[in-house]
Amino acid sequence: MLEKIISYFTDKSFAKAVAKTILLGIGTAAIYLAAVRQIIIWMK
Repeated sequence: MLEKIISYFTDKSFAKAVAKTILLGIGTAAIYLAAVRQIIIWMK
């Protein structure tokens, strides 16, 4: 069981998918924070 999990996590395509997901998450968060900052500026 553990060997299966390790091989799954060391799989190149899986690593790429995780990296893509993380980068997408960071990008989405950055856009969201920028939008919130704009709204705060407009509120003032």
